[in-house]
Amino acid sequence: MKKTFVQSGHLLTNLMGTLDKASKVLNLAAEFDSDLKGIASDFESFTSTLNTVRDFVMGLQKVSGQKNIEVNKKLDLVIIKDNDGNVKNLYKKENMKTDFQKLAALQESKSSEAVDFATTVKDRYKDYFDTVKGDNTGVTLIGLRGWGIGGTKKRPTLYEKARKVGEHDYDDMLLVLDPEGNLGAFDQVNFEGTSARNRKKKGKSFPYPAITDGSYDLVAWTHDGASEDYSDVLLTKKNGLDTYLPTKEWNQYTENFTAYGIEIHKGGKGWTYSEGCITIFAPSGSSTWDRFMSSFPSDAKDLTKVGTFDLMNL
Repeated sequence: MKKTFVQSGHLLTNLMGTLDKASKVLNLAAEFDSDLKGIASDFESFTSTLNTVRDFVMGLQKVSGQKNIEVNKKLDLVIIKDNDGNVKNLYKKENMKTDFQKLAALQESKSSEAVDFATTVKDRYKDYFDTVKGDNTGVTLIGLRGWGIGGTKKRPTLYEKARKVGEHDYDDMLLVLDPEGNLGAFDQVNFEGTSARNRKKKGKSFPYPAITDGSYDLVAWTHDGASEDYSDVLLTKKNGLDTYLPTKEWNQYTENFTAYGIEIHKGGKGWTYSEGCITIFAPSGSSTWDRFMSSFPSDAKDLTKVGTFDLMNL
């Protein structure tokens, strides 16, 4: 039943891609023949309605910032398309998550299997990585919300005290693809910033807003740490980074909150060491941070672009 449903959805998606192309041609023709404008407009509305119906029936959901990636919530699928809207590949989401977590564990433990399995993962999900990377020639960094394992009994990260005061745990994931094609995985990451040590506004303390899904540039930066300064990366985007406002308290003071100075830096056990940045669980004595930064050029000066960051919720 599921196989038939997927095949039918695949055919319907490709049909919609053909109709969308026909709509573009009709709109182009209408620029030269005004008599066709009404027909082109009606046809475009028709295809738009069909796309909406298809998405509803199939449980499809767009992935923010990724025009060629969709998810099918009903069948737990990640769908990769080409620029014309045709389906290139379908991945079972749970299989992707399991493989990425396995790779992170192998690399963190410095297992002899890590190199071969990284190659397997790159080949298995090649269309996904190629689609996200696009024409980027620097480091491609991918953020996957909720795909990490930090905070589980197997991989405890934060102290119990930190959890009790509401600190977010390291339950997100980063995938790093360097310019040479080497793939790294990190499964103890925090995209939410902190909620334990947060900004006080008019005498009250609120959780920090988290940046929204989307694509960002990455530039080299130097983190001003409490005990040491070290190299990290900084997110940039024209006009600042849009955020989610997590509480009604924030909405009393502003409709939109734009963030600046959002870095990706080390996080600890007592809290994330951050008021809104992305943090990687890298306690003292671990090699996690060095492994992450090894994908970036070591001689890049501050504010030099070194890659792109795509944050998404699959």
